[in-house]
Amino acid sequence: MRDTLNEIYIEGMKLTKALVYYDTYKISELSQYEIPEKFKNIDYMTYFCSSIGDDVDKKIEEYQQNGEILKASFLDAWGSESVEEINEQFDQKLRENYGEGTMRFSPGYGEITIFENIKILHLLGVDENRITTHPKSGVLIPQKSTVCMIGWHSGNQVEE
Repeated sequence: MRDTLNEIYIEGMKLTKALVYYDTYKISELSQYEIPEKFKNIDYMTYFCSSIGDDVDKKIEEYQQNGEILKASFLDAWGSESVEEINEQFDQKLRENYGEGTMRFSPGYGEITIFENIKILHLLGVDENRITTHPKSGVLIPQKSTVCMIGWHSGNQVEE
């Protein structure tokens, strides 16, 4: 099984085309966007969208169609962990620049609907050929993509 895991790891690395779109806004500019209750009293919000591209999704589907369920499962898990690692690294970079902020939050959790993804991708000017949403569910496409937000207080060194 270790050989299969190593094979999937290497394959995932070759298939990944990581990308991040982001911007920071004054909270007063975001009146039409849902803001988590835990983000009370913030002055700025950074939205970012990350993805490892659609080649991983395509390979998972290929494995499933070929009956290689173990490989599909390993690559699916690897892809989820990979996009989360992108988020962790980007989160750290933002905090190095802006200081302490709120927790990182994604639509679809808590009180923010997953349909907020549609509005945030539009706000960020995300290329629809790279990342989009399913219009009836708000789910991101490719699957190994996320939308995140972090709030900042005015004492932070936030670029305007």
